[in-house]
Amino acid sequence: MNVLFDLGAIKTGGGVQLAVNFLSLLDRQKENNINIFLVIPEIGELSNLSLRGKYSGVFVSPNSFIKRFFFEYGHLQYLIRRHKIQHIFTFFGSGLPHSKSVRSVVTVAYPIICYPESDYWNYAGMKEQAYIRCLNILRRSRLKKASSIIAETTVMQARLARSVKYPMEKICVIPPAPSQYVEPLLVRRRVPSRRFLFISGINSHKNLWRLPAIAECMLARGIEEFVFVLTCTRESYVKSLKKAIISEELIDTHFTFLGSIPPQRIMEAYNQADIVVSLSDLESFSNNYMEAWAVRLPLVVSDRDFARNICADSALYVDPHRPKDVAEQLILISEDLYLQDRLVKAGEERLSFLLSPQKRFSRIMTELLGNEEELDNNIRLRHT
Repeated sequence: MNVLFDLGAIKTGGGVQLAVNFLSLLDRQKENNINIFLVIPEIGELSNLSLRGKYSGVFVSPNSFIKRFFFEYGHLQYLIRRHKIQHIFTFFGSGLPHSKSVRSVVTVAYPIICYPESDYWNYAGMKEQAYIRCLNILRRSRLKKASSIIAETTVMQARLARSVKYPMEKICVIPPAPSQYVEPLLVRRRVPSRRFLFISGINSHKNLWRLPAIAECMLARGIEEFVFVLTCTRESYVKSLKKAIISEELIDTHFTFLGSIPPQRIMEAYNQADIVVSLSDLESFSNNYMEAWAVRLPLVVSDRDFARNICADSALYVDPHRPKDVAEQLILISEDLYLQDRLVKAGEERLSFLLSPQKRFSRIMTELLGNEEELDNNIRLRHT
């Protein structure tokens, strides 16, 4: 059996971490009757992994949109025919072109294609909006041709069915699994402390550009001891603020920049945090939620349907576009240790409902390759 795993769209963000976890489980399938081929991106953390020689074939997807388009419709189609690929699994993307004889399963984490009412569209620049809207047309076209789609939540399942006009019964819901690289913090500081962690890229829908205004509101309230910890570089962050007038002193005093952190070292970020914050307007199932539950840190998130569906009573909710209100809530949670403990306990309960990485992997392979009996006979995981 020849299977192609498409990771070509994953360059940064939480998808990288999930992909690395997935590959670690995939590596255990060497003795099963499966020939594994990979598509990986030309740039990003996955491109730096030592993958060649470990699989039947590793193909590189170009970073340039034009080159990638011709690669996917040209050379890759030749490779699929040459290696007699029977199944394609796209790990976060819109799927690859394929013939009708190939089964294609796509895991979708594109909330941007099914949230036309999102505040993102109110704040993104016209050029960015035009580009994304055109890209979404291509994404929807690709998704319609998938044999099956995997969504992470029932909210995404319903929204995808409406937005893509895809049969609801062909959208399978498989929630993500917590990373194997996170673990409970040994000690949480028990005094009011204000190290707020934002594990995020600098895409405009993540709303990190709101942080200077939030910081100013906290200072106006007389709160001077706090720090925003970001997983990007200072240079890239300041550049993302575009023409906004910011205080260099504010950035130097109240912001810490860790840079991009590989999945295997993600605990380095959580070890510097007291509270995890996600101000995103668009998410499918953020790693931030699961990891905050797993490391036992309180969580502050955007008041959006995807967040409430996932987090329920395990998070404090804020409107990311009201800096004063966000600042007030950050001050509140930093001082209310009872609230922190309540959120952490609720998070542990939410975590208990998620699949283990092994179980999620098994569910995906079942969806891709066949029924449970076939899965048990062909690709049963060897637990170590």
